[in-house]
Amino acid sequence: MNPPLDLLLGLDRMLGRTHDRVAATLLPHLSSSFRAIDLPLVGGLLADLCRELDVTGDLASAAELGPALGNARAYAWRALALVGDGTGRDDHDLARRCVIEVVDQLDAARRDVVTVLSDHGFGSRRPRWHGWAGPAASPAQVIAFSRVTATCAAALLPAGSRAEYAELFLSELHDLAEARSGRWAQVRYACRVLLSAPRLRRALG
Repeated sequence: MNPPLDLLLGLDRMLGRTHDRVAATLLPHLSSSFRAIDLPLVGGLLADLCRELDVTGDLASAAELGPALGNARAYAWRALALVGDGTGRDDHDLARRCVIEVVDQLDAARRDVVTVLSDHGFGSRRPRWHGWAGPAASPAQVIAFSRVTATCAAALLPAGSRAEYAELFLSELHDLAEARSGRWAQVRYACRVLLSAPRLRRALG
């Protein structure tokens, strides 16, 4: 039985958003120096990621996908266990490698979706992003400059608010991209949130 088109397209979008969110909000925290890592924040982000991948995996069970999504879930849970055990330097490095694997496996899972779409006559579709380097530049996608600028803006905020606002900023950029508002609309928005970040930080306390 062929998986329904709306399920495949929904998975495509979910995997893309999860990929971008992990690359933009989780990896930067694990890339910081070991002493500066915010364990509660990273642990919370990983827990959210694990729950999201569990839900995505349940939706994907009827989509005839390969093992990549299951691999991503396994790596995410492993990273969460490493952080939850009271991360030492070696555990921090291993958790970071696990998260990089999560992003790469999400990229592979999205390619699986594209393959299934093609196999069932839904037409070929090129991936919107490639590996953990982030989304490719296109008028219908979030461009790298805007994504990095918005991530920097979120990093200026208090630790407890970074993840929430990073997700908000990236969501707005995705909406601009999907509305095909053009690259300059994304650049203007990203620059605006970066310039307003110090004021927002003071307001958040």
